[in-house]
Amino acid sequence: MPQSASVELIHVSKRFHAAVAVHDLSLTIYTGEFFALLGPSGCGKTTTLRLIGGLETPESGEIRIGGAVVNDQPPYVRKANMVFQHYALFPHLTVQDNVAFGLRVQSRRLPAGDVRQRVKAVLELVQLPGLETRRPHQLSGGQQQRVALARALVLQPHVLLLDEPLGALDRQLRKAMQTELRRIQREVGMTFLYVTHDQDEALSMSDRMAVMRHGALEQLGTPQEIFQTPRTKFVAEFMGAANILTGRVLARTEHSVQIETPMGLRVICQCAEAVSVGTSISVVVRPDVVQVVPHSWSWTGDNAFPGLVTRKTYLGEVTALTVALPGGDTLLCHVPSRLEQQFGYQEATAVLVGWQASDSHVLQE
Repeated sequence: MPQSASVELIHVSKRFHAAVAVHDLSLTIYTGEFFALLGPSGCGKTTTLRLIGGLETPESGEIRIGGAVVNDQPPYVRKANMVFQHYALFPHLTVQDNVAFGLRVQSRRLPAGDVRQRVKAVLELVQLPGLETRRPHQLSGGQQQRVALARALVLQPHVLLLDEPLGALDRQLRKAMQTELRRIQREVGMTFLYVTHDQDEALSMSDRMAVMRHGALEQLGTPQEIFQTPRTKFVAEFMGAANILTGRVLARTEHSVQIETPMGLRVICQCAEAVSVGTSISVVVRPDVVQVVPHSWSWTGDNAFPGLVTRKTYLGEVTALTVALPGGDTLLCHVPSRLEQQFGYQEATAVLVGWQASDSHVLQE
């Protein structure tokens, strides 16, 4: 069954004076999808969210929500509600009145009993029953975030817009609230459009995600596609630590290529694209796929190189090792800390590094 579109942007552009915030952006978000917009500061992701919510007006293009064009509709008419990083709760109102505020403004003729029932149901959904009479200053940061979420959900929008809503929370609470947001989204079946610059949030929560750069989409896909098969060097590096090896194609088979870097390193890499011998291409190898073993061990994989550890950084579950290879190339390797402690790698330790061709990927751009 074909998926129905919840939000559509068709060749949408937006400028702020001479600065281009969003450029010719086309994007479809499906009904019931948890979609993340990811990118560095200034890439246009928040402007895109505000365009959908009606807080900004596009200079060109078309915005549709639930199939209806909303370009000229004010925010309070659109079936889209926004949750901000700063929750903007009314300090003088109780939790119940904060949640009910928009409902009362939007539906003045709704019976008071119906308002109370909807508020009660949404507070149970966000796991805040019993706190109805408290005021914002009597709540923790996580509880305030849930109130802001409940205030948006109670209006039953077609799409919920979330602008880095966990940015003000500490690390442990952020992790907990990521799980809660995903649970709530699944329970209500509503479309969530989530803006963040945090790669872990986007990867762990979204069904699909888009990486933005300079007001345009750099890559669109599932979290697995974006992380494992980035199209460009920008996406590869933005999604986490990455080894980028650039070299000339020496040979190719149906599913792989061999390249030689300027330093003389020869690497075999998975490649389904049509690239010719002699072409210069770039390959990404994630640090976590590179295995590091003592120099005396043997390696039967596609790529194996002797090297020397030049730097060691303990990161908790993993230890980052920088390994210098023959000729001058270097690799960043993430080794489980228990294994690193077992082998006792130190700076200047001779090691063998290796990975399979299927664990590397040719960048298209």
